[in-house]
Amino acid sequence: MNQGLHTAVVRRRLNEEVLRAERYGHFLSVLVLHVMNGDSESAGFVGAFSILRSVMRGDIRRTDHLQETRSGVLFFILPETPEEGALVVARRMQEHVGPYRVSGSGREASCQLQSRALITSYPVDGSSGDELLDNVDVLGSLVRHHGEEEIYIYSECGDAGSPR
Repeated sequence: MNQGLHTAVVRRRLNEEVLRAERYGHFLSVLVLHVMNGDSESAGFVGAFSILRSVMRGDIRRTDHLQETRSGVLFFILPETPEEGALVVARRMQEHVGPYRVSGSGREASCQLQSRALITSYPVDGSSGDELLDNVDVLGSLVRHHGEEEIYIYSECGDAGSPR
């Protein structure tokens, strides 16, 4: 499992939410949003993430959990949300990413931010928080070299990793 992506806070919260979803017979979705500068990963854009997080917080419910990992990936835990609902949230988040530009300093050029979203859901894709985190890792590996601005749903991708 990719320990850089999954902090102890995310793991603990996800396991709590899976137990709650199991107890009440609810759905639960995990949405991972990678924001990138063209082909590079997002680690250098911490300032942009502060802006994005404040904008995005208005578009998620108070019961949803948003965690930014050290690598600059936004990790959403969406209680009582089937994958179709997570797809709506993913599209909404990608709308926030598109308009932002990060200006370069010195020799660094300015860039347009892009995003890739990964979705996995309980109980469709797994029965524990660890299984859902593993699904995120598998899905991330499958789509690493695919186009940006795409949304990938674990239950639909199979080995091909094709976007929705």
